[in-house]
Order: sequence, then C-alpha cells, then structure tokens
Amino acid sequence: MYDVQSNYHVYLALTHDKVFSVNIKSKIKIDKYLGYFVASWVGLWARLLKKIGAANSKKTDSPRCILITKYQGMGSLVMAAPAIQRLKTIYPKSRFVFLGTKSTVPMAELMSEFDLCLTLEDSSLMESFKSILKLFLVIKKEPIDVVIDLEFYSNLAAVLSFLFGFNKNYGFVGEYSTVRSHLYTGLMFFNRHQYIGYSYWKLLQLASAADHFGAEDYEYTGWKDVLQEGSAFEYSKYVVLNIHASPLSFERKWPRSYFEAWSLDFISKNPFHKIILMGHGHAEVQEVEQFAKHVRIVNLAGKLNLAEVIQLIQQAELVISNDSAPLHLAQSLNVKTIGIFGPTLSQNYIIPTAQNVFVLQKKTYCSPCVHHWQKPPCRGDNLCMKHLAWTDLRTLTDFLIDPVTVGNSVSVNLMNTLVENSSYKEGEYLV
Repeated sequence: MYDVQSNYHVYLALTHDKVFSVNIKSKIKIDKYLGYFVASWVGLWARLLKKIGAANSKKTDSPRCILITKYQGMGSLVMAAPAIQRLKTIYPKSRFVFLGTKSTVPMAELMSEFDLCLTLEDSSLMESFKSILKLFLVIKKEPIDVVIDLEFYSNLAAVLSFLFGFNKNYGFVGEYSTVRSHLYTGLMFFNRHQYIGYSYWKLLQLASAADHFGAEDYEYTGWKDVLQEGSAFEYSKYVVLNIHASPLSFERKWPRSYFEAWSLDFISKNPFHKIILMGHGHAEVQEVEQFAKHVRIVNLAGKLNLAEVIQLIQQAELVISNDSAPLHLAQSLNVKTIGIFGPTLSQNYIIPTAQNVFVLQKKTYCSPCVHHWQKPPCRGDNLCMKHLAWTDLRTLTDFLIDPVTVGNSVSVNLMNTLVENSSYKEGEYLV
C-alpha cells in the first residue's frame, strides 16, 4: 500500500512560487533586451563562420552525441517526448544529452532516451554565468555532433545552442525571433497555429539525416521506471484535479471557487469516488490548503515527487486540468482527460488524434493572448475562464463518468466549443 507520509517531498524543489514568478518575469525581460543584444553580436560571428565555411550544415549520418536543450516549460517537454523517442530509434547508438533548468530537468530524468541530464542554474545572472562556464567544461568532453534547441522564442537559448554546437545546431524561427535565425545551421519555422508537438516533430525531422523520419506518432512509452501495473495508491476510484497553472501565465487558471463548486457537487452524486488535489511549491500547496474540505477530497499537494505524480495520473479514472504540465502528462498516458482552456487555444496543446481528451473553452474576442502579448489585454481579469461556468464542467463529467445514466443527449461536440452560451462582451478589454 502506498504511504504518502513516508514519501513527503516536493518535486522541482522550488523554495517559494512567488519568488519563482518574479524570476520568470525578470528572465523574460533579460532575454528580451540583453538576450537580443548578445544574440545580435554573436549572430555577426555566426554569419562570418558560415561565410568562410566553418559552420557545416551537412547532416551527420551517425552522430556520436546529440544535445537537446529546453529551459522552460515542463509541459512542452512532454509534448516533444514522442519526437525525441523517434529520433532515438533512428540513432540507437548515439548518446543523448539533455540540458535544462530545475523546471525541466526532473522531467527529462524520467525519459529513457537521455543518457545524461545537465542543469543550468538560472537563479541569478551571476549564477547563470558561472553555471555556463562549468557546463562548457562538461559538454566539451562530450563528442557532440548535433545540438537541438526546443525553445521557440528565447534569444539566450539560441546563443547557447550556437556556442555549444555552432557546426550543426537546429532551432525555431518565427516572426518575432528573426535575430535567432543567424545562430542556427538548420531552421524550422514555428507555426503557432499548429499542435505544438507537431512543431517539435518537424524540427527533429529536420535534424535527422534519415530519409524517412516517419509519420507523426504522438504516443510516448519512454517513461523510465515509472509506470506500474495495478494501483500504487489506496484509492480505487478517483479523479485528479489540477487547479494550478505555470507562473508564465496565471491567466490560464480557472477560478478556484468554480473547482470547489464542481467538486462538492461531484462528491454528492458519486459516493464511491474521491477527488485528489495535486500541486507543488509553496504557493500551490497553500492554495490547495484553502480548498473546500470534504472527507473524500484528498490533498496530496507537495507530497509527491514527479514519478509519483505520473503514477497518480496514470491510475486515475479522470484528470481535470488547466492548460499546464499535468494535462500534457495525462495525454501522454492516454488517460481520460478534460482540459480547461481560455487564453490559449486548445488546438495548439491537444494531440490531434487524441480519443480520450475533451476540451472546455468559450471563444472570446481577445483569446488567444498568451504568447501574443507580454501583458494580457484583460490585465489579469481572465473573463475567458470566468465565463466558463462550473455547471458546464458538471455536464461533461456526468456524461464521462456515467454515460449510460446520462444518456447520449449530451453533445460532446458542443462541449468542445460552448460558443453559444458565451456572455463575453466583444471589445470590453481591447488595448
């Protein structure tokens, strides 16, 4: 039987989410200004190397070592995992090295494709500089033939990609990241209107020298020593609830009061089910502690490591989540999942072929705004989420938990849009 108390430790080891949130905003500003300046100057060097032929874009048939970098976004790494898995099958003898930060390395360490995971310390500029120098000494000992940068926008990530592997490095370029284009030998246009996992698939296909990378396959089976048969938890029937979102965009959070109203209603109608609340870090643990109390609402926030979170999700009857890493984990495990979206488009984050994923989203005039605006038009008053009533979630979960009793009168297609019921006033929050 699984003993929660004997495994009380917080994955990602974040000391305080408020500090982490401030750091995220600072990192974005540093990358925007300092990163642009550095990328521009290093780009001159890169163009010179290309001109004299020092940078060779010819693909390597049998790379000795492939370095893959991802510094922010655990959920993004999950979406990239199937493409990384395919690349590993093409180069089974190649050594795969991952470079990330404390927010991505824990996930990479659970992926069987990586032989070595390295952490870039990014708590401050000075710590980052010292960490980069140390990483150079480690990485230069690896016979790296290919570098693949999974970041879409970061200027400093592109600089590091060039410095670690200027001879053969691959990355994304888009309409807002043209300065990055000089730092890669292989470029993939980032199409923000496609499923994100498809973008990763195309980038790794570009980096591969194989004639046939293969059709897109978004199933991932590479979790290392995580998945188990049978239940490791004492709960026979349970729904996992993730009420959180990354500090990159708190606008993705559905109001906690809506989750609470749905939870109490669900518990009253399903006497044999439990609701499991998850989360990590000080702020998320505090938020869950303020959640509505019930004997069958179980608080596991801050009590599971990442491997245990994956096991918890794998064995759940249903996962309900905002647009964040647990949603992408549930998809990768083919668990019945409901994703709640507002300031991002579900089509960018839901696997196109997914059969077990259902979306709740109301179309609003200013959505999507995340990744389009540094500050959302609503200035944090996320009406795109608030106008999605908790009863909408109730209608869908009633159907998914007990379709025979509810009957086929519920239109899942309607649940995918809910446009007709939107009370949003167009133009209300135009900049």
